[in-house]
Amino acid sequence: MDVETRILTLAAKKLANEATKKELGELNNLLRKNRAIESTLNSIFDSWDNIHFDHALSEKDIDENIALVLVKVHERINVSGVTTSIAPKVC
Repeated sequence: MDVETRILTLAAKKLANEATKKELGELNNLLRKNRAIESTLNSIFDSWDNIHFDHALSEKDIDENIALVLVKVHERINVSGVTTSIAPKVC
């Protein structure tokens, strides 16, 4: 798995509150080595932390929203000049 794909995988787990402490540490280490991606993802993480879900979402809604977020992350990373080998698949 290439670095960009691993970062996106770990970022998705973090956004879904499914990342372990070890995975969060790995994500932080990878982001410190990839500053362009770090800046973009930190903006997304900050925005995500400020979202308050006042209604229950179905698992399908959650999966679709996460997929859309990952597509946006991928697009922003590419705009920053970082080349990735794959694009996230939208459900």
